Amino acid sequence: MRARLLKATFEVYTGDRGINDPAVIDDVIKAAEVSRATFYKYFTSLEAAAAELGHELADEMVLELDTIQSPITDPLKRASVGIQFFLWRAVDEPNWGAFVARSKHVVSETSAFMRRVTGDIDSGARTGELNFARLDAAVTFNNGALMNGIGAISNGVDRPAEFIEALTNMILIGFGGKREDVIDVQKWGSEFLRKNAPSHYPWWRTHR
Repeated sequence: MRARLLKATFEVYTGDRGINDPAVIDDVIKAAEVSRATFYKYFTSLEAAAAELGHELADEMVLELDTIQSPITDPLKRASVGIQFFLWRAVDEPNWGAFVARSKHVVSETSAFMRRVTGDIDSGARTGELNFARLDAAVTFNNGALMNGIGAISNGVDRPAEFIEALTNMILIGFGGKREDVIDVQKWGSEFLRKNAPSHYPWWRTHR
């Protein structure tokens, strides 16, 4: 039942709702076809359900990325693959992208996603490939650009491949990466995903 309620929460949050029409518990129990009492048996509030779903998605995102990213040790290459991986998923699964972009829980300090991002950015600074004044500022910059990029893609952008290339380059340059290195590593990451992602992820479209 918990999974059913989380699925309904996802459907409600990613539905076609206006800015002045926020999701409420009644929407979720209607989508799940359960009573209000059943909802409260598992969650204290809609915010609690959304938080759990956000953390689940964050853990899932990291585990899925680990499948192909774990052998990569170079911090700049890891960042390039990670950024493009999440952006392409928003292209292929707009509803996933819509929830991730709206959920502050994905980028909460306790999420697996945040721990991974912080660790990778810190490693890049230690090796000298990335250069910035404060780690927390760099993480905030990355998350803001990435989540807004995911949101834009899930709403539809023209020429998504060009958008992803441009945004990846801007994020990596913002980290202090040298422009010529960033351009090369973005292309490397794009090619790496084209070769490896189709055999690992059912959502990855092979026509790229």
